[in-house]
Amino acid sequence: MHTHTTNGIAVACTQTGLAQNNFYSAQLDDMVAYHEFEGITVHAEEAPRLLASMGNKPLLILRNHGLLSHAATLPLAFVRLWTLQRACDIQVTQAALGQYIPISPAVARKTTGDALQFDARFGAGQDVFDAMVRKVDRIDPSYKN
Repeated sequence: MHTHTTNGIAVACTQTGLAQNNFYSAQLDDMVAYHEFEGITVHAEEAPRLLASMGNKPLLILRNHGLLSHAATLPLAFVRLWTLQRACDIQVTQAALGQYIPISPAVARKTTGDALQFDARFGAGQDVFDAMVRKVDRIDPSYKN
């Protein structure tokens, strides 16, 4: 999954990238990689570099471009991207307030381990995905046609 949201791109445009400063970013410890901007991603020769940048991380922040998530299932890719998006939303909003309180690496590791929405035993994002589909169905079910 790949998005070009305002706050996702705003974080992608920062030197430091995703800050470890909120409830959502703390759930993504050691899950985010970065890929340098090479222009519009339409050239096949970028693919090996993009995959190399991704390594074994499920989330990729494309510098100056947007956010990307991958997983074995659509719901897991969605919940990971949704969590990254929420982290970016809070980071951008918080930036207007000044200094943030950092989360320690130990607490971030623990929080990521405790984040049940990514765990297959707890549905691996299926409940969040299903809730969002229900929401879209209420707003405009025409996408099904």
